[in-house]
Amino acid sequence: MSMNNGQRKEMSCNWLLVGKTHFCEKSARDQYCASHAFKIQKGVIIPQPCKGCGRGTKSSVQLCVQCGQESDIHRTVLNLLTGRWISPNGKLFQKLIREGYRYANRLSDYLEDIGTICDALEW
Repeated sequence: MSMNNGQRKEMSCNWLLVGKTHFCEKSARDQYCASHAFKIQKGVIIPQPCKGCGRGTKSSVQLCVQCGQESDIHRTVLNLLTGRWISPNGKLFQKLIREGYRYANRLSDYLEDIGTICDALEW
């Protein structure tokens, strides 16, 4: 904040808007406007830019939903209940975790687990 002819010069708020690539347009005396400064005092997470597209996100891995889903597209896993290779994106991935389906990234990983279990049962 600087003084210019007895008047305060206000800066714009440095709060990156969630889902947007621009900052809050309210004037601020310090780094943040009054409403965002109050949120910070209450412990709200300050949005950070997405590593993929630069949009504001509160994610701890700094990826917005869209960029996070795109990063999972190329990963396939073996659904051990059906024996099919699937690409667990979005809701399907949440369903796999929530309902406890067993899956493996490589069939060899699963076979090693089965071998270890069988060896333990034969002792």
